Parts: sequence; structure tokens; C-alpha cells
Amino acid sequence: MRLLKPLLATRSFKPLLATAAVACLAVPLVGVIRREASPTTDYEIELARLDRDIAELRDDASGAPPDVDRATSVAHRLFRRAVLTGGAEDFRAADAAIGRTIREIGPMAGLYLLKANLDFRLHRLDETRRDLAALSRFAGDARIVALSAGLALQEGRYEAARGGYLRAIEESPTWDNLARLASWEARFGD
Repeated sequence: MRLLKPLLATRSFKPLLATAAVACLAVPLVGVIRREASPTTDYEIELARLDRDIAELRDDASGAPPDVDRATSVAHRLFRRAVLTGGAEDFRAADAAIGRTIREIGPMAGLYLLKANLDFRLHRLDETRRDLAALSRFAGDARIVALSAGLALQEGRYEAARGGYLRAIEESPTWDNLARLASWEARFGD
């Protein structure tokens, strides 16, 4: 302390101390500022992956005539992005892409199923019913059976919904289908 007293008494010590403090604080901050933000959560990683895929698919399509696989892939990824974010703007983008793809490419079962899922998620039940009617020749497909069961549930036909979920599980015992039945059982089961 005896050595510091003469130094503390001088006028140049305060600016020197302030400079040293700023330098000590600035060094760690420079590392944080220069580092690019990278996705850290699974949500951010998936969202970044979808955005990258959508951008690549759109870049590849610039000026080219409609390509079935590319257009369908963009529509699917926009739908997945909308489901992931839950944002109204994302749902509008997915809806527009699906509609445009159906107009340009034509009515394909995969696109109508995607449209039916979008309509169902947006609670457009009349449109969902029409979409499912357009898919009637594929009625045995587990995805269509599960969506029909979901529609039955929304309409208050609970036993029909349970039966549909069971049929979907028989055809395709995916986690989605099992979760739908588990949700039904939690609400209405014994």
C-alpha cells in the first residue's frame, strides 16, 4: 500500500485506471461480438435447416419450368416451417405454395394430403372434408385414416375417431398415430 500512495496521489492515475478497466472488459466482449450467432436449440437448428432448404430449392428453380419434385418439396418445407413456428405469415406462405403447386402441377395425392393437413390445422373443417373426399381412392392410407379420425374428433364423433386411430395404428404404428390414440384415451377413456 505504501508503494501505491504516491501513485494514487498523481492526476494521471485515474485515467490510467479507467483505461485498464475498459481494456479488461473489452477483451472478452470482442470475442462475443465477432462470433456469429449459431443456432443452439433444436428449434433454431430445425428452423435454420428448413430456411436453408427452402432457399436452395427456390434458387435452383429460378427461371425454370415447374418441376414436380422441387415444387412439392418447397410446399412441404413451407408447411413444416409453419407447423414449427405456428406463425400466421408462415401458414399463409404454405397455403399459397400448396395452392400454386396444385394449380401448376396438378392434383396429386401427396399435395392434397398436405392441403388437407394444412386445412385441418387451420380448423377449416369443410375444406378438410373436401380434401379428404378428393383422396377417397386412397382411403386406406394410414395418414388419411388418421386425418379422418381427427376430423371426426373435431366434429364430436368420438367413437368414430377412436376407431379411426386404431385402424391407422394397425396400418402404421407411428408415434404420431399412437400419440393421437393416447390423447383420445386420456380425454375419453376409462
